[in-house]
Amino acid sequence: HQLFDFVTVVGLKDGAPVITYRFPPSITDTDDSAEYRSLIQSIPLFCFPDAADWSRPVSSYKSETFSFVLTAEDGSKRFGYCRRLLPNGGGDNRPRLPEVYCIISPVGCFELFSYVLDIVEQRRGHSSSAVFTFLKAVIANPFPRAGATIPVRAFSATGGGMDEYTLSRPKDSSQYEHVDFGALFGSLGVSKSVALFAALCVEQKVIFSAKSLSTLSGAVHAAAACLYPFTWEHVYIPVLPQSLVDFCCSPTPFVMGVLASAMDEVRDLPLDCVLFVDLDKGTLTGGDPDAVPLPAFVQSNLKQTLTPLVAKKTATSNRAVGEALMRVFVDIVGKYRKFMKPSSSGGGGGGGGGGGAHSHSFDTAKWVAHHKKSMRPFAAAFSATQMFQVFIQKRETALHVTDEASFEQRLAQMEDFDGLVSEHGGSSGYLSDGGASAGDGGGDGGKSRGAKFRAGAASSWSRAKLALKEGKARAKEKIAKLQEKKGEGEGAHDE
Repeated sequence: HQLFDFVTVVGLKDGAPVITYRFPPSITDTDDSAEYRSLIQSIPLFCFPDAADWSRPVSSYKSETFSFVLTAEDGSKRFGYCRRLLPNGGGDNRPRLPEVYCIISPVGCFELFSYVLDIVEQRRGHSSSAVFTFLKAVIANPFPRAGATIPVRAFSATGGGMDEYTLSRPKDSSQYEHVDFGALFGSLGVSKSVALFAALCVEQKVIFSAKSLSTLSGAVHAAAACLYPFTWEHVYIPVLPQSLVDFCCSPTPFVMGVLASAMDEVRDLPLDCVLFVDLDKGTLTGGDPDAVPLPAFVQSNLKQTLTPLVAKKTATSNRAVGEALMRVFVDIVGKYRKFMKPSSSGGGGGGGGGGGAHSHSFDTAKWVAHHKKSMRPFAAAFSATQMFQVFIQKRETALHVTDEASFEQRLAQMEDFDGLVSEHGGSSGYLSDGGASAGDGGGDGGKSRGAKFRAGAASSWSRAKLALKEGKARAKEKIAKLQEKKGEGEGAHDE
């Protein structure tokens, strides 16, 4: 991919957001399409979702970084990375209105574009021309591969010489590279974040609110990323423009972020079964009372895993948070292939909604029934969600998909890991509820279950290491015997 498609500068004119400049100034590849023009025209609304609040110029303003996602009719996405800042006010620091630099790119990588926007803001302090000499140098580069570094040289913002910058991505780049889970867990804490995760799993309607654009945007993106390898398939607007608050009346599931200044207007709407997430107060209120909850023992086990990871607040722990959340789906969905059978049409015609020929068919009823009794209500509710159905339909069409390669890799790894742990008497995963077997009511009380899970989790890795060590020893012994046979000239061809 090219690093970005274009950059817009959005300002306020007569109280309305407008594009004041676009770089490159002329876009010739797709700008003739009505859809592309519509996409560009929607950008100002998302750069100033609170345009009505900006009635007066200001002399100071703390810049904010936020992002949004634009989805085309064909399902392709464009990410908007924004920095709202106050332009240079001159020597007398005269009052002025803020402006937004918005980078539109086909790739999701918040950390990288945040760095680009840092440079944009720094150079904007000198002049707007200094910004565009830098962007001209940046757009000439492709999106860097994981672990790669791209040098960028631009004429100095202060005049004379060249400024040098380095664009890079971490070597261990993953599907969590574009998200900061701290934006969510830092506002809600672990317990409420897990409760929110449980609500999203059954596609409840959710409205986030915060005073800060950065807080709101970051938390909503993190909440959506919690669902990997699944994707939120319904309405998803991280920062809803105040002029569009009627969208909150949608009868279908949605995830939306609303600035606190617009929440009074939202609460006056006829809303039904909406979960309100106040990021400033750290509270969850409302929700659908009839929604099937993620079992309490799963939530409890997940909280225990997440608490130390969230406390570390590092790039590595951020990825570990994502991996811990993914493990819930590994445990719940992991055996889905066992319920995927070749279709009777032999791969040529089957099918179901979407119109594509299905090579396999998924037996939902058997998949739900294979779970232990305490998990079946949730499994049934989860199987009815749009995100699960899209996930399965992809695999009915092509069993080996690459979209969620990391998830499929974890499935393989966890099967090996869990097999080794089980062989040595250990337990692992979030579905452990104190020894309850399929068909029973759940085993011991909550305190006993928690203690058993903690003991099992604490020793899982050590048992796995022991199993791996013993496995290597057995392999060496087998190889030695084969070599001994070969030396004796017995069965060399078979070996």
